[in-house]
Amino acid sequence: MSILFKRKPLNTTERIHHSLRTISDEAQGILDSIGKDSQNYTGQVKERLAGIADFAGEASQEIERQVRRKASALDSVVHNRPYECLGVAAGIGILLGLMVTRR
Repeated sequence: MSILFKRKPLNTTERIHHSLRTISDEAQGILDSIGKDSQNYTGQVKERLAGIADFAGEASQEIERQVRRKASALDSVVHNRPYECLGVAAGIGILLGLMVTRR
């Protein structure tokens, strides 16, 4: 794999957000194809897919709002107590370094 096409690993929230967005996009694509070929599908299936698309879209937006709130809270903690956060980060780094070197 080329360095240009290598992706950074996604964290759990990003993966959930990406999965929900993909589900929403796929459901919308199915709805569009159903609209073009409505003779082969029933209205009930179309309603269910519309519900799935709406749910996935709303869930994705809610996750994004929660991530923004938590990032804002973390930002304010770091700005209010920079030295404490630096000390915690250094301590965690030292502990992880010791754990890795003991193997």
